[in-house]
Amino acid sequence: WRNKYLSYVGQMFVSPSQYLTNRERIAAALITTRDLNARKVFGRGAQHSNRDVQRLSLLALGVFQQEELMDNISGYLDVQDEEIRVAAAFAISNIHSEEAYTLLSEELLETNSESVQQVIAEAFADNPEVGYEILWEILNNEEYKDRVRLRRAAILGIKRLRTEWSLVEIYRTYVESEQWYVKSTAQIAF
Repeated sequence: WRNKYLSYVGQMFVSPSQYLTNRERIAAALITTRDLNARKVFGRGAQHSNRDVQRLSLLALGVFQQEELMDNISGYLDVQDEEIRVAAAFAISNIHSEEAYTLLSEELLETNSESVQQVIAEAFADNPEVGYEILWEILNNEEYKDRVRLRRAAILGIKRLRTEWSLVEIYRTYVESEQWYVKSTAQIAF
């Protein structure tokens, strides 16, 4: 009976006439089952033509925190739709593996999307072993001095920490930065 029920709920999730609020609740219900068939529903949903279904499916796949899903999710970092790219970055940040952090650090440096950079920087702020060093390096390395959006994302990531060194870095960036975009972000963050 369980597979039949999950199939029915999965069909409701991808139904074109479904309201977004209902779709979100259905996704939450499927996630809480922690069933492998629910994961399959989200895998198919990530390939759906509806943007909301894709976005919710990618976020749900990240909740499962399984490294074997990396290949499925990472392809969505290259799509045109900004919301899908943000959802993919957020999902990958939930996987917590070395491969995931390597992919995220490459994406942080290569992407032109401020939203994706901000999500990745905030994910790095949540992981002291990997993230702190990367964010500190972005703010202090001369190599990144002209990468305004990247430095802004790093400030927004560090803002989440509220540690002594992060507040010092934000203040130092505010005082020393010549780029108004970075300076204003540091001012808001401080």
